[in-house]
Amino acid sequence: MSGEMNAIAEAHKAVGLESPTHHAIVANTMKGIPPDDGHRTGTKAAALTDDIRLMVDATGPGIIGSRDRALVLLGSRGAFRRSELVGLDVGDCAFGRTA
Repeated sequence: MSGEMNAIAEAHKAVGLESPTHHAIVANTMKGIPPDDGHRTGTKAAALTDDIRLMVDATGPGIIGSRDRALVLLGSRGAFRRSELVGLDVGDCAFGRTA
């Protein structure tokens, strides 16, 4: 049993409740969660300015190319994760010039 499972079991025990950690649904859920050793896996080096330029130059014309350029530039400028970029809606953005 993992440290988290022990903590949950002990917290329930302390207040006189049955631990949910013995239920099959909890056990199956925990099997699907990979162990966390405290280190990020698969981290990559940040893209440099020349890399960003190459990505922007590689986009196609038209609306799809405009979308791709916007995603590359927004992602690099805002240091967004992929999940944050794909979750953006037009309404989340403010358009205009800044001084």
